[in-house]
Amino acid sequence: FWAGEFGNDYIQRNQSEQLLASNLNFFVTALKQAGKINSCKEFGANIGMNVRALKLLYPDLLMKGIEINEKARDVYKRQLMAPCFTGIFTFFIAFMAISET
Repeated sequence: FWAGEFGNDYIQRNQSEQLLASNLNFFVTALKQAGKINSCKEFGANIGMNVRALKLLYPDLLMKGIEINEKARDVYKRQLMAPCFTGIFTFFIAFMAISET
């Protein structure tokens, strides 16, 4: 589903400046009590709109994305110059690693 045409179409719907502003507003409010964040791993990163907002708040943020859609992953890597991994197997391994902690 997300790896195919629906996911490809979602890329176009998920890259507006309004969405970035909305994400930024959300993270300012949500992370008010969290203190400084040093790193971020996002599952289902798509083209990285959440991480773009976080980078505005924390410019030195180390980030990695996991995205099942290869086109979205390529945009993420190109725009954010950050690692982003793809594939069903990657999702499974990452989920298992988190489940065990």
